[in-house]
Amino acid sequence: MKRGAYTIWLSAGTTRGMRIEENSDHTEATMKRAGQRWCGGLLALVVAFPAFSVFAANTIWNQAGTGNWSEGGNWSLGEPGPGLLAYIDNNGTALCGAGEVSEGITLGSSANQNGTIRLDDATDSLTNTVNLVSLGMTGTGTLVLVNGSFYSDKGMRLGYYAAGRGYFNQSNGTAIFYADINIGASVGVGEVYQSGGRFELRTAGVNNGRFFIRNGRYDLVGGSLVVTGYNFNIGTDIGQVGRLVVNGAAAVLDIRDAENVNGVPVAIGNGGEGWLEVRQGTVYGDSGWLIGNSHTGRIVQTGGVMDLKTITMGNNAAGVGTYEGRAGVLRVEKIVWPDRSIRVGATGRGLFLMGDADGTLSVEQKTAGAGMTVRVTAGSAGECRGWSDNGITNRFGLTGPLIQNGRMVADGYGTDRTLNLTGMASLASTFTNGVAESNGWFAVNRGKLMLPPVTVSASAANWGEPAADTQPDMINAVRWTFTGATSGKLSGVLLATDCADVPGPGQLQMISVHGFTGVSGFTSGAMTLRYDPFAAAARGIAETDLKCFRWSGSRWQYLESMLDVDNKLIAVGGQTNLGTYAVGRVLNRGTVFAVQ
Repeated sequence: MKRGAYTIWLSAGTTRGMRIEENSDHTEATMKRAGQRWCGGLLALVVAFPAFSVFAANTIWNQAGTGNWSEGGNWSLGEPGPGLLAYIDNNGTALCGAGEVSEGITLGSSANQNGTIRLDDATDSLTNTVNLVSLGMTGTGTLVLVNGSFYSDKGMRLGYYAAGRGYFNQSNGTAIFYADINIGASVGVGEVYQSGGRFELRTAGVNNGRFFIRNGRYDLVGGSLVVTGYNFNIGTDIGQVGRLVVNGAAAVLDIRDAENVNGVPVAIGNGGEGWLEVRQGTVYGDSGWLIGNSHTGRIVQTGGVMDLKTITMGNNAAGVGTYEGRAGVLRVEKIVWPDRSIRVGATGRGLFLMGDADGTLSVEQKTAGAGMTVRVTAGSAGECRGWSDNGITNRFGLTGPLIQNGRMVADGYGTDRTLNLTGMASLASTFTNGVAESNGWFAVNRGKLMLPPVTVSASAANWGEPAADTQPDMINAVRWTFTGATSGKLSGVLLATDCADVPGPGQLQMISVHGFTGVSGFTSGAMTLRYDPFAAAARGIAETDLKCFRWSGSRWQYLESMLDVDNKLIAVGGQTNLGTYAVGRVLNRGTVFAVQ
């Protein structure tokens, strides 16, 4: 039996009269993966024998060095073509001209052997059908596209067995594939280096046109990688790492299908570890991007533009997703569920980092009203950390709803900088943060956190908590109740204790500092604050020693406080105007402590 796929015809309901035929047609139907179909009362089972090839006999390259593909004498059975699979496994190199064809390509099948194919000129072309392109089974296979065109309707596999290494190098020209692309299939290693031209994967049906970076990497430093296929995956196999690097000012990664309303789904960390690094260039997506779908996935952006539809970090329970945005632009759409434009921690663990000591990420919306959710379910974990506003420009541009059940941390990275979320339309929490949980609002490393102003309703206003909540449960959330004030907007800021805007602590050791403005005319105000027991423990402060203080303009004044250790609440009353408040303790003289 020749290698490949065969159709087994059975009469319906019986195995009698079985006959086996080679799949001799080249239609789209035969390009699809093994499946079943009814035809004229017969059940056709398309059975795949992966260790074999369809139709073709191997014509083996026998030129020890470099030679022309079209010279029949360089091959054991003559030049590849109908019925012949090109097989190079002797360290040789075949140079393609115009109009070359093959029914399968295998380069570097044996250990310590390699095979190479080159297309150098604009008129060079190679068309592969029937069987896939296999680069590096146990040896090393390399396909070099300097110019010209390469086409395969059966996909490509780079690296297979442990010693297998497959390389595809493209500097210009066009490479078009159907079926699947597997970079580092099985336990082999694959690498693609593209500095120009167009590399495109298309679909020919369901489960056809899938792109996998399993164990290896794709370096896109120029040209365009276009995927209109079924899906796109980086990191799919346990114990292996897939990596894609976009690093060219004119480089374009385009994962979109205009003919499919659902677009092309993307998963990074989908069974194995996956990485996407965007240093320069532009990335387009038209479907949901899942970072850490069922394993560890990470995006590191230090420049360029990410133009997506939606993005989720930590999608499934085993998923750990991180978006590390140090610079560049992340652009998302408003969808039917506007809080899902960015999701940090769906049922897994998500981390969204905005900025570092040197710069930050610009978060933009393609349509007004895009929102964000941090920690979607009670069993997940979500954290958003960083800064957006340097005092001149606020780079956080979403204007939709914010659902915050996780940790929102303003981190100035050693400089007074703000995580400014004041443009968001609304704030909500969808489940309670328990007294033993650490979710809430935080400011560290000279950072400041600003939330949307809150309208006073029924003589009350909540900062960092939904309006309907009568008791704050998110750490550092605050509820104000007023006598004599029925309207106005409460503005607040949470300050890191080492921020320059915080007056000198003197003998006060603080765990949080809040500043409030915007409401006036009240005769009395009361504040209830959910304090941070973890910050107190980190500073060696017993919760029973916590007090509330107010800055008078010249010193910190102690306020008579009510402490509820069971619910982690501290409350003060009798306020006739708003100001700056701190929670902490007074140090005895001679006490030495570290400010964190």
